[in-house]
Amino acid sequence: MSEPDLWLLSVERSETRKSEQLRRAKPNLASSLLQSLSARFLLLKSKDMKQNLIAISFCTLITCFVLAQQTQTLEVKIGERVKLAKLGGPNVELIINGVDQFDISVTAIDYENMRFVRTNGQYGYQQPGITTRQIKKADRGHTRIFHRADCTVYYVPDMATGMNHAKLEVKIGG
Repeated sequence: MSEPDLWLLSVERSETRKSEQLRRAKPNLASSLLQSLSARFLLLKSKDMKQNLIAISFCTLITCFVLAQQTQTLEVKIGERVKLAKLGGPNVELIINGVDQFDISVTAIDYENMRFVRTNGQYGYQQPGITTRQIKKADRGHTRIFHRADCTVYYVPDMATGMNHAKLEVKIGG
């Protein structure tokens, strides 16, 4: 056998002797009392920790539901701008141009996706992306008129809405 192998063998033998001696030794009364006290302390701490963990989990769950989705209902005048950024959404303005029996006309002014407009040569300026869409009304319920990431805007048909007004529901999150 080589020298490193002999050294490893002697280390292993000494470790096994120590572990056998520890197993054979009778536990001391003071050490067993100390062990039981520390076990009780850990048990009490674990009960407190369990109660704290339950409280923290409950608070986290409530916070997730509160922050998960915010819904706001607005009654806007036809032609009035709705700034979604003020409601916690993207930097977009929506304009309801008109509502008739079957369609909704909506213009979205998008300040997040600016477009370059060339004036002459290499000069120009940036302007917001403007999109006008004609959307068919849903047969029943709400009609989605805008959606981006976690922001969705619905048109809500409501007989209580005044003339030249539209009822919108803005959902942000979740």
